[in-house]
Amino acid sequence: AIFSSSNWADTFLIILLVFATVILAFRTKSFAKLILTVIAILALYNLAAFVSFDRFFILDLFYPNLAVVFSAGISVAFQYVTTHKEKKFIKDSFSRYLAPEVVEGLINDPSKLKLGGERRTVTILFSDIRGFTSISEKMSPEQLTKFMNRYLSAMTELVFRHGGVVDKYIGDAVMAFWGAPLADDKHALHGVLAALDMMAELKEVNRQNKELGEPEIDIGIGLNSGAVTVGNMGSERRFNYTVLGDNVNLASRLEGLNKTYGSNIIVSQATLSMLDQEDIKKYSIESREIGDVQVKGKEIATKIYEVKISAANVL
Repeated sequence: AIFSSSNWADTFLIILLVFATVILAFRTKSFAKLILTVIAILALYNLAAFVSFDRFFILDLFYPNLAVVFSAGISVAFQYVTTHKEKKFIKDSFSRYLAPEVVEGLINDPSKLKLGGERRTVTILFSDIRGFTSISEKMSPEQLTKFMNRYLSAMTELVFRHGGVVDKYIGDAVMAFWGAPLADDKHALHGVLAALDMMAELKEVNRQNKELGEPEIDIGIGLNSGAVTVGNMGSERRFNYTVLGDNVNLASRLEGLNKTYGSNIIVSQATLSMLDQEDIKKYSIESREIGDVQVKGKEIATKIYEVKISAANVL
């Protein structure tokens, strides 16, 4: 005699197949793998149905197969909507202060972005226009806005070009860092190269200023590398992806020391020690020890260095 499955058995099979399909669909991130998974579930169930038929027991073929296809479709649609929202959140949150390729990397792999705070080793840069207060007092608000936008656009582009994050603008100052949210084994090098390019680009900015009858400017840059807390910080209504810690404060302090030493770029020993000799030679990076700086809360002074392009390679 041939026996047919009962209604409760069919219902149980449908629930079981739907549950299995949904679980596997959410565990499978690749669309191609998801299709293969659905095909495998359908193949296994239909194989079981044919085997049971040979043993005189009939399993329903229509509704279980339909349930698998329907649940897979719903799962794909749900994942598409949530993934789209996640990508939009990342793009809206980071496109204004991350290099486009870094944003793309986060969109392709959101797991690289950890919301909240985490401990990371990064390189921090601060730059500042010398004598900005006296310069700004001689300009109208419209002139000052155009002047600053042109300068900040040029400096920001260089940070982006070297894969950095523009943390914030503090008046005429720029704060940037390398090494987060994406890992960067050469964050110190990229920070130093950005600083050197800033000084080179400053010549072009001043050339434009001269043509426009605006004042030429000079800038100071400070770089330090070390462990910081990095993440989205602020309030629920407004937050900023930023870095906090003593190493951030030291980078800011190094920027200010350029006035004391008559230099343009000062880096800490920590940053300089992270540069490979091959890279130093490749990019013609020249360094000169100029003194020590006492970090607040630390007993040991930190050696600091002036960095610039080797004179032999300056056009």
